[in-house]
Amino acid sequence: MAQNLAQGFKIDGLDEFLEELRNAPKEIQAKAEQIVRTATYSTAHNIRTVYQKHRTDTDTYGRSKRKRKHLADHVVVRFRGSETGAAAGRVWIDAPHANFFEKGTKIRHWTNHPSQKNTGAAPAHHVVSTIAVAKRRRMHEELFALLRDQGLKVMTRA
Repeated sequence: MAQNLAQGFKIDGLDEFLEELRNAPKEIQAKAEQIVRTATYSTAHNIRTVYQKHRTDTDTYGRSKRKRKHLADHVVVRFRGSETGAAAGRVWIDAPHANFFEKGTKIRHWTNHPSQKNTGAAPAHHVVSTIAVAKRRRMHEELFALLRDQGLKVMTRA
């Protein structure tokens, strides 16, 4: 029902860059891991902040929704590969309704319902893709700068 919200894109040379990072000295790997962790936690924090702005404690009928979890409560941070010194961080939204918030919904026409009701469209917010792409780009720039500071040649395309 709900689709995966992961946004994918390919960076030319990223595999080679990651291999160089894995073969780098331990102090560079530690600094790189800290950059990755900081970027991942910062991304999660920014997504939670935006989700909190859309939080309501009552439904359309004025009933309390405190028993229900909100999207901000479903933002999860996961890491893998930290034992090798080259951590990969992932921000995961495990709410089943996150896809509706991110991509929006269309107007639904209920023809077989007794009231023939229509439900309104929900706007798309694109929170995850907007924040994650910007944070990932900034993280890559910091990682490239780290390698340049160590005297390694890093070539990037704008």
